[in-house]
Amino acid sequence: LKAPAMQPPTSLPRGQRTVAAFLHYPRETPHESYATPTGGGTDATVCMMARAVNQKMPTGVRVPFLAQWDYLDDLDGPRALKLGSVNYSFRTHFWKKLTKLQQKQWRASKVRKLASVMVDEIVERGRTGMDAFVAGDCPLEFWPELLEEAAAIAREETGRPYDVAFPPDLPPLQPRNEGEDAPEVGEFDLQHPSNAAPGRFMSLCNRKRLDAALSWAHRIKLNGATITYFQSLSSKYGDKSEAEIKELRRDGNARYGGYHGPWPSESELTTKQWAAQYPQQWAALNAAVSTAMSLRRRGGKEVVEKAADAAAVGHKEAVGRMEEIKVQQQAIGSATGSATGPAER
Repeated sequence: LKAPAMQPPTSLPRGQRTVAAFLHYPRETPHESYATPTGGGTDATVCMMARAVNQKMPTGVRVPFLAQWDYLDDLDGPRALKLGSVNYSFRTHFWKKLTKLQQKQWRASKVRKLASVMVDEIVERGRTGMDAFVAGDCPLEFWPELLEEAAAIAREETGRPYDVAFPPDLPPLQPRNEGEDAPEVGEFDLQHPSNAAPGRFMSLCNRKRLDAALSWAHRIKLNGATITYFQSLSSKYGDKSEAEIKELRRDGNARYGGYHGPWPSESELTTKQWAAQYPQQWAALNAAVSTAMSLRRRGGKEVVEKAADAAAVGHKEAVGRMEEIKVQQQAIGSATGSATGPAER
């Protein structure tokens, strides 16, 4: 199937600085990446980041997530979002299980990789520095120091200037309650964007910081436009976007239900136009939403997995449930398999 049309990244001004994002880890998908083969996002975090930028692009222009950044990296991944009932944490489930020597080797490997990227940016593209978007507790603990070490090596190897900058002048946090002090926060600290998804909580001032950081990182592409996307998802914002929240909920259900194809929001088309032009993908997306709703009614994926185990040993009711789910999953797979291309490595 023909993939939805995307705006070529070469048509946008890029500037003299490397625009880079450093996050925690991509979720496990057939693409094994933050992005699909067409450059679209694979999880709620990066999809929201992409939508935030695209809303301020010139009319009719949509740039896939991967093309919005010159460089993208993660601490560790891809990973399942949860290990059992616990959210995966790089610090807890990976870093603390390494010996001191292994930690040193991991750091050296990351720094060497980053330094190589920076040298290439200096020599091949004439870049003078990197603007780094770093969000989340674990990323903020590791990335800034790794980036500074790498930049020092790159400067030494090329004999040219190359600095690392982080979002400046972010809005301050406000007291949670009247009479209290405002929470302490690092100068360029950002909460992880996933906390801003519908159904999760992020304060309005933390949403403002995310919007300001993205506006700064993409100031050249957006010609100085101000992003207000994450604020618009809050009930405390003056112009809350109910339509956007509805779309995010739909896409979230589709991911939960097993959809890994392209998204309408990545195209220059409206959702209605996209559905008409790509009926197979649209059918797969909606089938995945139905699967997700079915899974949630049954208590979630873990409950369904237990039902699968029961079906495997001949439990009559469980066999019936699993046949129902299998039909839905086949509908999704037949439509998305040819649309998404081979998994990225």
